[in-house]
Amino acid sequence: VWFLILVSHLRFRRAHQIAELPVRMPLFPAIQILGLALLIALAVTMGLDKDWNQSWIVGVPWLILVTIAYFIWKRAARARANPL
Repeated sequence: VWFLILVSHLRFRRAHQIAELPVRMPLFPAIQILGLALLIALAVTMGLDKDWNQSWIVGVPWLILVTIAYFIWKRAARARANPL
């Protein structure tokens, strides 16, 4: 979840002009990139620890499945909205 929040924030801030945003973000984008790097490091560390292997075995395929389902659902919704 936090990974997606940071990626969304990066994309949002880059898509808008700084002048149009009322809130200033100090050290943008360094803080978001650092947060992403730390989350990746945490995930790698979890993968290397035998006590957390179950999270990888169940969690990663589940996240992949949910992501694929989301994109299929999004494509179907777009097709229903634009029946050309």
